[in-house]
Amino acid sequence: MAKREREKAKKKGRIAVQFLLRRIAAVLVFLLVIAAIVVTFTLFFHIKTIDVKGTLEIYTKQEIMEASGLKLNQSMFGFTAHGAESRIAGSLPYVAKVTVKRTLPSKVTITVEEADNALVLPYERNGYLYLSRDLSIIRSTQGYSGKALEIYGIHPISLSVGKPLEDEEPLHVENLKTLLDVMERYHVLSGASAVNVSDKLNLEIIYDGRIYAVLGTSSNIERKVRMLEEMVTNQLEVTDRGKLDLSVAGKATFAPLSEEDFDNIKKKVCAIH
Repeated sequence: MAKREREKAKKKGRIAVQFLLRRIAAVLVFLLVIAAIVVTFTLFFHIKTIDVKGTLEIYTKQEIMEASGLKLNQSMFGFTAHGAESRIAGSLPYVAKVTVKRTLPSKVTITVEEADNALVLPYERNGYLYLSRDLSIIRSTQGYSGKALEIYGIHPISLSVGKPLEDEEPLHVENLKTLLDVMERYHVLSGASAVNVSDKLNLEIIYDGRIYAVLGTSSNIERKVRMLEEMVTNQLEVTDRGKLDLSVAGKATFAPLSEEDFDNIKKKVCAIH
């Protein structure tokens, strides 16, 4: 009886070992197949074409490609789409949306949507400088779509890409930086279409294409911009058009303007001198 039990136990052990060996063999075969697939894709699928799509005004296709980190002839599976998208978005601040897609055997498509809140400085007839948020020069261009905040009152000393914006009167750039920071803080930046800092005693904003805001000096600028936000959000109707005088901190005076009068004021604010 004991002998029979021992034989049964040995048989079960042999079956268990055989089962385990079969499982190990199956796993090894699976891993070999995966390794073969990986090697095949790595060796035979390489990037031959990088296609950049989208209406580009601020950045060039070459800049998009370089920011992605992708290179021709690298493996189609040697990168992640999310990683390439993150590199582009992190390097190019005016990219609002980007998607990267593989198409086997050898094509990568990068689709880019540029942001509407870029800063642009008209510096001559049909000549514009795109600026980063920290007021460095991104590029010069002839014409643009109009989807940007236009800056007036600065006469750039240099047009060199990558250089910080400079003016013969440093106070103009200083006032611009302060004004943009405060406008962004109070959510006014996205609604503004133009600012003019040429007169240090009279900073000006064109807001929503219908409000001419006069801020006076940079003194108490935060309080003035905060009041601008309060007026356009809670006090004025969306159809109101006119001059909003905020030059005295703590006081706001609104005077309606006809379309013609407003357009005349806008032409003066948005003039290159």
